[in-house]
Amino acid sequence: MPAYKYLGNRILTRIENGLLNTSLTEFHSGYRAYRVSALAELLIENNTDAFDFDTQIIVQLIDAGKRIVEIPIPTYYGDEICYVNGVRYAKDVVKDVLQYRLAQKGFGTCPWIPKPEEYAFKEGDGSSHAAILEMLQGVPPSRILDLGCSGGLFAERVRALGHEVTGVDYIEVEGVRERTDRFLLADLNNGLPDDVGDGYDLVVAGDVIEHLHRPERVLEEIRTVLRPGGELLLSVPNIGHWYSRGRVALGGFDYDRRGILDETHLRFYSRASLRRAMRTAGYDLLGLSFTGSPFVNFAGEDSVVTRIAGGVSKALVKARPTLFGYQLVARLTPHAERILTVGDGDHVEELLLHQSARAGSGSIHGAAG
Repeated sequence: MPAYKYLGNRILTRIENGLLNTSLTEFHSGYRAYRVSALAELLIENNTDAFDFDTQIIVQLIDAGKRIVEIPIPTYYGDEICYVNGVRYAKDVVKDVLQYRLAQKGFGTCPWIPKPEEYAFKEGDGSSHAAILEMLQGVPPSRILDLGCSGGLFAERVRALGHEVTGVDYIEVEGVRERTDRFLLADLNNGLPDDVGDGYDLVVAGDVIEHLHRPERVLEEIRTVLRPGGELLLSVPNIGHWYSRGRVALGGFDYDRRGILDETHLRFYSRASLRRAMRTAGYDLLGLSFTGSPFVNFAGEDSVVTRIAGGVSKALVKARPTLFGYQLVARLTPHAERILTVGDGDHVEELLLHQSARAGSGSIHGAAG
């Protein structure tokens, strides 16, 4: 092998091993054998058509947990013409590995790496789900409807607090029926499922409505399944966060695999627009808070860096929530349509009347005040 190619191979291999946490002796052999069944599980149809396609396959195999075996072979360079631009090739393979590492943290879309279907809930990660779970601490046993329940990891923790949880999602992740009391397979873009029932004490919509074509329809239907005095706990990403503001200001707006600019988000909310949307949908705001940036995704849950960054983030959120708040978490209750005073003399009662929003229902829910 020519000396400059050998040196380039060593440098690129060291960079790739470091970024991928692997120990391959080299990444750039032109002689490989693949198990066809393994290739069939990869998104190779999304790979580049340039010379770095095989680096992407290695990354895909590592991501899928497949086994890679190296067998020593002699290196031979003949007098054939080589069409590889070495500098461009080096740039492309480093870009591929960096793109993969960023995708693991949620940045970029990286279409050649599959996106996890299940929400990875972590205790104390500062996310909206963790904030909602903290709200439920000390709440008496309740009937809870968890919209967008994913694999039921959040529901499992809610049930451990003594609550009864019905989960709804458009996909059925393995194990979700064991983690919920009842699971309904339904696409919320079509509204709440007919057999969802009613009389729920709480409805949780954690990072859900921003994915819907018509969130106002689901919000209206949620009012009909809440008992009088029931609450909606809802969270959405904050489009006013410095990250999304900065991307737009620099002309680099694009989507990510998760987070504020998740590629599946159809709606974006600021604090002001969320308030308007909830008021229009028929809700009174009982409380609104912000979460900090999810540094736990970068340095690990028990990292000193995470704790320090988390503390700084909380201070910044407190000082300027609309700029540094990552997610908005809202407590809501349906509007009281009107207050009806009954009785006379010394005995007077007020009834809060809530008009049902479900088409054709025509029902009125009254709660003694």
